[in-house]
Amino acid sequence: MRYFTIISLLVLLAILGCASPKNNRPMTLVAIASYKLIDEDAVVDMAVAPLQAKRIMVGLNRDENTNDGFICVDPSKQSEARNLLKKILSSLTAEQKDHAFQIVEP
Repeated sequence: MRYFTIISLLVLLAILGCASPKNNRPMTLVAIASYKLIDEDAVVDMAVAPLQAKRIMVGLNRDENTNDGFICVDPSKQSEARNLLKKILSSLTAEQKDHAFQIVEP
């Protein structure tokens, strides 16, 4: 009886797992800031971490040809993310700004 219960539970979990809808739609992100790839570590610390702390999903896109990187977010969060990045930029010193990101306006 015990094995029957365990097997029944496993079969039920397998059926529910297979029957769950898949999220196959592609995710669209928009660039809200750019930076030089050489400064990527600093940018991750000063921009990406605070965005993630606000529960804004962030993607980084790299263009190896131009050595530029882009901070990308969901279009519905772009205004909130830009505002946060503007606050961060305003609090940086001139030297920090040299190795920071630039806001990309829509």
